Amino acid sequence: MIMSPAETQQLEPAALALLEIYRKGEHTAVLAEVDQQSKSGPLPPDVLGVAAASLLALERGDEAVKAARHAAAQSPRTAWIHHVLGRAELHRGDGQKALEAAQAACRLMPGHPDYLATLAACQRETGDLAAAVATARRALAGAPGHAGLLHELGLALAAQGDEAGALDQ
Repeated sequence: MIMSPAETQQLEPAALALLEIYRKGEHTAVLAEVDQQSKSGPLPPDVLGVAAASLLALERGDEAVKAARHAAAQSPRTAWIHHVLGRAELHRGDGQKALEAAQAACRLMPGHPDYLATLAACQRETGDLAAAVATARRALAGAPGHAGLLHELGLALAAQGDEAGALDQ
């Protein structure tokens, strides 16, 4: 899961502990801990967001979307939660909902290269190839060499038929 250092510092302690487990790739352990926490009452949005990211990592897209939507409803001004929701919607194949979530993440935290890479992916998936190329190029000006942006630029260029340009990425 990608979030900025500032976003990480704002996490509740319970979510920060889960994030450390998540970063180790122990997604099943994250979900077991979330299940334990849920027995004490409603889960805070940060905990739901980390759970959604783990569900997505385990390719449980429907459950990831449900958790991320719930987290976003509770915390609509948290960019990383919208980013997770966008990735989950994209994984499920709902390009329009993914695009809306990615746009929300970028509105809340403009210039974040990972969020912009997701936005470019959503634009490509919804058929707006020109916007995907423009988003990736604009973002690369601020984050040259960002792997996710280069990847999305290459995919968008290839989809436009610019195979030479795609190979350059």
